[in-house]
Amino acid sequence: MTDLANANPHGYQWLEGTMKQVTPEVAHWLPAGKPGSIGAQYAHVALTEDYFIHGLLQAKSPLMAGAYAGQLGKTQLPPSRSNWGEWGRVIQGDLEQLRAYAHAVYSAKEADLASIIDETLQLPIDATKAGMGMQTAVSLLNMLLANAHKHCGEIAALKGLQGLKRHPV
Repeated sequence: MTDLANANPHGYQWLEGTMKQVTPEVAHWLPAGKPGSIGAQYAHVALTEDYFIHGLLQAKSPLMAGAYAGQLGKTQLPPSRSNWGEWGRVIQGDLEQLRAYAHAVYSAKEADLASIIDETLQLPIDATKAGMGMQTAVSLLNMLLANAHKHCGEIAALKGLQGLKRHPV
């Protein structure tokens, strides 16, 4: 068995620490140009992880379609990479519900990943609906690990543009 359950604990701790002082007003603020809001960045991490790990990798119903269906405001799965910018400027989720959802996704992910065996990591996964074609499970997991870090940096930059402390350190 592979020890993936804690594959990125610091990434999510860093992301949650960066999000600590984010209010709904800060989360929905849009800078000039094309960047999406902090809320969109945060929603993207949780929704994408839920979809890829639970929906594609585990072939289960994602939490967004089950326990959290209809509870995230106007939050919806981000479209393929080509339309991310538009989505990131219009998404308006309830920040507290989104936080609860993100924490539930992290917890479910830990349980799911603890059960993955090494052979599973090389299985092909059809990520065509997400605009990524066929991938191995391990390539999707690597993308998710980097995704949390990337969007944490974007959230920090958007906080800085609003005059706020960017990272929790």
